[in-house]
Amino acid sequence: MSDPTGTPQEPPYGGQPPQGEQDQQGEQDQQGPQPAQPPYGQQPPYGQQPPSGQQPPYGQQPPYGQQPPYGQPPYGDQPQYAQQPYGYPSPYPPAPAYGAPGYGPPPPGDPLVGGDYRGWWTRGVALARLAWRPLLGIQLLGAAVTIAVNAVPGYIRAGHAVRQFRDAQNGVAPRGGPFSAVGDLLLSAVTLPLQVVVVSLVALAGVHIVVAAATGRHLGVGEALRAAAPRLLPLTGWSLLAGLAVVAGFFACVLPAAYLGLVFLLLPPIVAFERTGPFPRAFRLFHADVGAALARTATIGGLLFAATVVGGILTALVTLVVLAIGAGTSAVLVIALGGSVLGALAAAAVGVLTTPLTVLAYADLRALTEPVTTSRLAAALTA
Repeated sequence: MSDPTGTPQEPPYGGQPPQGEQDQQGEQDQQGPQPAQPPYGQQPPYGQQPPSGQQPPYGQQPPYGQQPPYGQPPYGDQPQYAQQPYGYPSPYPPAPAYGAPGYGPPPPGDPLVGGDYRGWWTRGVALARLAWRPLLGIQLLGAAVTIAVNAVPGYIRAGHAVRQFRDAQNGVAPRGGPFSAVGDLLLSAVTLPLQVVVVSLVALAGVHIVVAAATGRHLGVGEALRAAAPRLLPLTGWSLLAGLAVVAGFFACVLPAAYLGLVFLLLPPIVAFERTGPFPRAFRLFHADVGAALARTATIGGLLFAATVVGGILTALVTLVVLAIGAGTSAVLVIALGGSVLGALAAAAVGVLTTPLTVLAYADLRALTEPVTTSRLAAALTA
């Protein structure tokens, strides 16, 4: 309280100062004497703490031994975020090194799932050695049925070849006879679906044999055929459609036919393990990693093509030898049966290796898109 001249006056005896001065004096009494603030822009003396509620200038550390106000980072430093101590494992999974984002490498030592071409080939050869007896048995059974299916058409074709050979020796114009382009087409329309059924059954049974060998079990030929029977009709239908697509691609250009042929090599394991649309699934798996898919399927296709070439060469040699000896009815039978048997044996021998390679190619490509193990594939066969 002051007079008009500005001189402070004491309040009357026993009286209280005005309300505003009373509040201000009460706050000062509670807080104690306040240190004088330095002029604006000057630093407080060394060792002196800045007034309460006021931070030191930016970039200046507080006096030694004093901590900054609670909840504030050290002056001049950026807030430090939580860091993982050195030597402790990270709580986050490492970046995936194999497959699609979010999926790590396959489990080590898995007999059906691997990471590279060399591992794929090595595991395929190992499984072929482990299960060659039932694989060869199922291949020979399929070859025998195929020979029986092709016996009559083969005899007709061989007779036509013998007649043309005789006409060429006698200098007579070749005769068409009952076997012509139209007749060959009709015979193929009858025998081709039966051959597709046989090939599909052999392929499905081979998948079951390979998976059984990978899980340490032995599966006989009869058991494999019974296990493959439920999926025979779907694979037969899809295989016929795949054949038509390959033929259409061949007429369009050779490359589309080769591409479709490689993609559709994955159909037997897809139909055996999954219940989705086989065509879209085959393309998705193939394009999950085109390089890996192309390397594996081209190897399988090359082996099958080599077996076909070898069978054709052997058949041609038998035909030439038989025709040089004589061109009677017995020669026709020898050519028909000999050619079919040699071709079937070559395909059966190669099938012992291509069957596990096909299953492994499917498993490797599927592992690029989702987690997959041998136990999961084995459970899918019985689902």
